[in-house]
Amino acid sequence: AALAAKMGCIGSRPARGPKISRPSPAGGREIVMGATPAAFLKKLDPKDFMCLGRQGEVFVKKPGSVAGQQFVIADCVDCDIFVCDHCEMVTIDRCQRCRIFIGPCESSIFVRNCVDIKLVASCRQFRTRDCKQLDVLMHCVSQPSIETSSAVRFGCLQYFYFALPAQFEAAGMSVFNNRWSEVYNFTPAKGGYTLLEGEAASPTAFLKPLHKVADFSGAEEADAWRTQSAVPLSLGPAAAAHGSCVLVGAPSLGTDGALELVRRLQTAGLPLARSLEFVVNSEWRAKLSGALACVLGGGGLGAVPDGSRVIVLQVAGGEDSPAMAAEVLAIFNKAMGVVLACAAASTAASAEMATRLFVDVDSGH
Repeated sequence: AALAAKMGCIGSRPARGPKISRPSPAGGREIVMGATPAAFLKKLDPKDFMCLGRQGEVFVKKPGSVAGQQFVIADCVDCDIFVCDHCEMVTIDRCQRCRIFIGPCESSIFVRNCVDIKLVASCRQFRTRDCKQLDVLMHCVSQPSIETSSAVRFGCLQYFYFALPAQFEAAGMSVFNNRWSEVYNFTPAKGGYTLLEGEAASPTAFLKPLHKVADFSGAEEADAWRTQSAVPLSLGPAAAAHGSCVLVGAPSLGTDGALELVRRLQTAGLPLARSLEFVVNSEWRAKLSGALACVLGGGGLGAVPDGSRVIVLQVAGGEDSPAMAAEVLAIFNKAMGVVLACAAASTAASAEMATRLFVDVDSGH
């Protein structure tokens, strides 16, 4: 707030759902998120949250150096820019031929008057205006939107460094609420967009290896995105058009359990089409109850109290996807020693569950 007062209002804050809040995972490399908020706020300097007028440079902001503040990027040419921390709002203006990474942004990212940009980013709201040749690997809670922009291409964000999962937590964002492919074009007559896939949508096609430009990243992280991406790879709702299976996780499944389940499903030939995470309240309880009514015996998940977080997965695989998912799920639940997820028994049941759960809202779930 103090920084915002100094820098001025950049744009309106989008409507947003409840923040995700969970205990930090134990184990692994220690993650240092920076100074305590009080100490950090006392020494705020707007210049520390800007990347302006640079040419041919590598610019890196380390984990803990932004700590949820606004960030401004403008008038840069031929630069490699890494903002490896969670932010409040980010603007990118009048840049050319730059490669940019933005850590989890709990509000909006605006890209304006830019040409030939490769961007890897996560946010609640994404808007472009007057851009050309823009490639984006995106995690976006709401529908990304473009305006008077051409030659824009979108792919699903795939990225990893050790601090990134904790930064999603700090930004209050679920990695499972990702509508990257559901792009809204305000001005289709001015240009359109396409979707990236395969190696064209890999971070290696967008950015320099992080460990070669930042001392907080190790070489072991270079290809970790392939198996440990903080955001699960999803194909978009269209992938489920020819048959799918919807799976509902128990509150005890958690982020790590859901990511492991996604990996097992993908290995079995069931790619993730889309996913969802929500907090159970009166509205969501009615939707969840209707969805679980499509599963024999209610799925055996037991009580799902208000305030619990529930993760939903929809995997593509044609008419055989429910049977294939059931096999994976049986092994998964047995290995865990408890029923952590249930699945629809038919594509018709999955279609009904998807209609009830994947609601068309832009406010974040």
